[in-house]
Amino acid sequence: MIGIAKAVSLSIVLYTMGAHAALPPGYEDELLCQRPSCLRRKEVMPGMVGGKRLYWECFDESASLTSTPEVWGFRLAPDKKDKLMSDGFASEVYCNEADAPKKTTEPKIMMKPVIGKSGKMPLG
Repeated sequence: MIGIAKAVSLSIVLYTMGAHAALPPGYEDELLCQRPSCLRRKEVMPGMVGGKRLYWECFDESASLTSTPEVWGFRLAPDKKDKLMSDGFASEVYCNEADAPKKTTEPKIMMKPVIGKSGKMPLG
């Protein structure tokens, strides 16, 4: 049997671990920095997990200052992004172009069609 103190400690550890998990899509889709700052990769401890904001920081080269990016996603109110943009924030401006996500023109194939023994796709 496990003691009450151990059970409480275990509960606290398990509860706080969930706070470091990544958010589902729609909450941190875009990172925004106050102009003239740009996004640069941030060093994180090995094993750290979390949303996009954990891995990036806003860097203002002229003032040598860093700040935490604001986030926006499609599950959040569009007004939030509009307000940030009108307040001088810019979306996804990277300090190092090599860090920017690669844009492709080719569509991604999400699944392969099922072909029957006859070599044709089954209907129904």
